[in-house]
Formats: sequence, structure tokens, C-alpha cells
Amino acid sequence: MTVFVNKEKCTGCNICLNICPFDGIDMIENFAVINEKCRGCGSCLSVCPFEAITMDWSTDENTY
Repeated sequence: MTVFVNKEKCTGCNICLNICPFDGIDMIENFAVINEKCRGCGSCLSVCPFEAITMDWSTDENTY
């Protein structure tokens, strides 16, 4: 599973950061960045109001 953050859509609202139960998201320069603690639970994906976070289940690496 790969978690992608589209920086063109991310507004840095922190909703995903606050909902992540694994502390798997950092905010760097006002953009969400998936870190190594991400477990692919989908919490961030389900709360992003801007559809900036997507997942690809065919891979095993996160894209920052």
C-alpha cells in the first residue's frame, strides 16, 4: 500500500494530522507528509475535505 499526498490539493488544514492514530503524518512547509509510522489505516483519507490523500494498494512504499 502506498499513501500519496497531492501537494496541489493539500491546504495544510491539519485534519489528517489530528486524526491519525499512528502519528503517521507530519506537516512540512504547510503540506501533509506521510512518514514511516503510517500503517495505511485510511483514517486520513476518509477525513480529507480536499481529497488530497489517496492510496494505491498495489505497492508497499509510501510516497511523501
